Amino acid sequence: MRPHLWERMVPAACGISAVLTRRGQISGEMIVSASSCLRNRGNGLGGGFAAYGLYPDRANFFALHILSIHSAQAADKVRHLLDEYFEVSDMERVPTYGDYIPEPGLWRFFVQVPPRQVKAYASVSGDLTLGERDYVAKVVDQVNRSNLGTFVASSGKNFAVFKGIGRACEVAQHYGLNNYMANYWIHHDRFPTNSKGEARASHPHVEDGWEFAVVHNGEISSYGANRITLEMHDYSFPIATDSLVIAKALTFFHRRGIPFEEASRMVLCAPTWEEIDRLPKEQAERYREARIRYGSLILDGPFSIVVGFTDGIFGLRDRKGLRPLVWGTKGDLCFFGSEEAAIQAMADDVTTVQELAPGEPVFFRREQV
Repeated sequence: MRPHLWERMVPAACGISAVLTRRGQISGEMIVSASSCLRNRGNGLGGGFAAYGLYPDRANFFALHILSIHSAQAADKVRHLLDEYFEVSDMERVPTYGDYIPEPGLWRFFVQVPPRQVKAYASVSGDLTLGERDYVAKVVDQVNRSNLGTFVASSGKNFAVFKGIGRACEVAQHYGLNNYMANYWIHHDRFPTNSKGEARASHPHVEDGWEFAVVHNGEISSYGANRITLEMHDYSFPIATDSLVIAKALTFFHRRGIPFEEASRMVLCAPTWEEIDRLPKEQAERYREARIRYGSLILDGPFSIVVGFTDGIFGLRDRKGLRPLVWGTKGDLCFFGSEEAAIQAMADDVTTVQELAPGEPVFFRREQV
């Protein structure tokens, strides 16, 4: 007899889940159901969601979701600052429904980057390869460092993050996420162990100006070495949470043309030198080169992560498998969850559910139209 779902719970801190449809879009209802199922994995000190494909009518605009704007006057000050750098098309307070969580003061601004500004920025920086995403990242850093007390939760195109203090299912109710449609959804219920319980520290974490987000369960014990390496390459850390190094590291590899799958296998969860020696000669050489060149970005410690990007989602566990993560599929739907119950909460009779092999990423991608 198959044991009950709740009897198979692996009680290992934060709750994470994700759902992607290979074609079309899905409402936030599924991911909200998963977050309700995993509510006891968090302790109410932070929850959040990320979605891609959320604003198809404004897909060419950068959508800035900015926290801690608690009045129209404060919003006008932020607008005034953004007007210096962007062409602001529209701004509005993100609609809320009830008082489920302390009000995070979330507003969204749809902006475009004037080409002349990018050229000027690249010229001043002395690097003519810099583009609009680099420009957006620089402006976001200035907004986060300003005296306005605001924080940019996400700043990609057709992409958004919703987060706050409370359990994730309460955050979802607060923002009415059932009313939104997207290509994928990822969720996180936080159980903080080494940083503050505040909205800006809640997951998902992103890299400014890009459309991918990371949710993470565990501890990155290599955080110090990882962060120092990334700061040497001009990456900033507006919040002190170990999870943020994952988003920054993925951006680092993406900008160098290294696919996420290669970065995951060869660096983030790099095999030992002994394991590399047993690989076929050509493959071993590539792994040795990656480990030598990017060794300070290897992730150490117990972790499981789910990453959403423009083309899909992927999951990854540490090489010892010390944090739980399972995957499943049903038709066009693909799932990740801290436990099977989260997947079954999103769709009935998901027959294919498996635990991720430690150190081996699992990718699900959208069908190309």
